[in-house]
Amino acid sequence: MSGFDRGTGTPKWRNSVVRRRPVHSAGRRSHLVLFLLGGFAFVVLLCLFCWQKYQMVTYGYRMENLKKEVAQLRETHNRLMLEQASLLTPSRISQLAQEQLGMSSPSAGQILFDADIPILSGDQTATASARPLHKAGGETGSGLQ
Repeated sequence: MSGFDRGTGTPKWRNSVVRRRPVHSAGRRSHLVLFLLGGFAFVVLLCLFCWQKYQMVTYGYRMENLKKEVAQLRETHNRLMLEQASLLTPSRISQLAQEQLGMSSPSAGQILFDADIPILSGDQTATASARPLHKAGGETGSGLQ
């Protein structure tokens, strides 16, 4: 039993009578729109997730590089502080003053006392306490000599 006539080979039914369903009915169209919106939302969320993971990895590398840089800067700072301390020692400064600048320790006649300098206050002339301005050792004194 086939749907064709044996003698002529034509179908027994007429195509104009057969009704076909429309491809996109209203219910199917709304389902298709919802499916496409859901797929779009899924792709957007997937992209955001991947971007977030990429940013985490990038920030991790950046943090590691900054930690290395901080360690190097601390080491440089410590080295420079040690160098500064060695350059500012009084013995080194005295040696450089004598060798490069030709300076020497002051003799007894080169030391001035502020008692020798008159101080004018109002109408009277006063003298300061007998304290040396400079001693041979580089210290200031506090009394008469």
